[in-house]
Amino acid sequence: MRHLLSLVAAVYLLSIFSSLAAAAHNPCCTEPSCAEPTALMPQCASNPCAASCCTEPACVEPCCCPDCCCCDPFWYGSFNLRGTVDHVRTRGFDSPPPFQGEEEEWIDPLGIGGAIGFSLPHGDRRIRVEAEGMYFSSFHENTNNVLAPFPPAFYSRYIGRWAVLGNLWYDIPLNEKLDFYFGGGIGGGGADMEVIDAQSSGRTNVSDVIWQVGCGGVRHYEKFSLDVGYRFMDFGTYEVGLFDINGVQTGSFRTDIASHQLFIGFRYNSLFKMFAR
Repeated sequence: MRHLLSLVAAVYLLSIFSSLAAAAHNPCCTEPSCAEPTALMPQCASNPCAASCCTEPACVEPCCCPDCCCCDPFWYGSFNLRGTVDHVRTRGFDSPPPFQGEEEEWIDPLGIGGAIGFSLPHGDRRIRVEAEGMYFSSFHENTNNVLAPFPPAFYSRYIGRWAVLGNLWYDIPLNEKLDFYFGGGIGGGGADMEVIDAQSSGRTNVSDVIWQVGCGGVRHYEKFSLDVGYRFMDFGTYEVGLFDINGVQTGSFRTDIASHQLFIGFRYNSLFKMFAR
């Protein structure tokens, strides 16, 4: 999986360099009909009305003048994949006899997600507001006992992790086909969490506030965009009680999860135009 993500990132970087080279020789941005020849707008290649931005015969493609219709706001939908490296910190206590466990571990589950967003102009830049949902694959972890000589350990499973966030992104155009962006979001999420040790167990649905920050680059095509970036996501704190066979609580287990993510997204930039006649 890591080799595949590295290959995708390498191809994306090559497309960035090719776009920068092409922009330097774009005849559209030197035409007298363009009010500000060097003011490149980021969505000219992806906005549905971009074809009418420049009508001069010498313009091979939309010249992206600031006053043309490619400055209009638009809706988009996206699908994304996330290669994650999660930092998991756990702590558990159980009795009798008393024992406790403490552990830090790096794991690498996968995530998928989707979003619906609205992009609007802000000068020669753009602001995107979106609602995003995501799901992460299950994982398990062993938290070893730290009170020797007792051998029990906590076995924990995190099943069906999910999150829903409201995001705000700020796009900065590098040329007519390439943007840099940064921003973040906040929302909520949780998981179905199960913990088992030598004498007790617990399982419950846990939830907490979740937030993320990130940045990346976007390569625009005619109606689609390719987004490659980084996300840091904090999943909050999850806790589950431990109970013996008689239903008496004998302990508890707590975990904190922070995630580093390589984000690859595919965005359709004319979401509601696809239903128009």
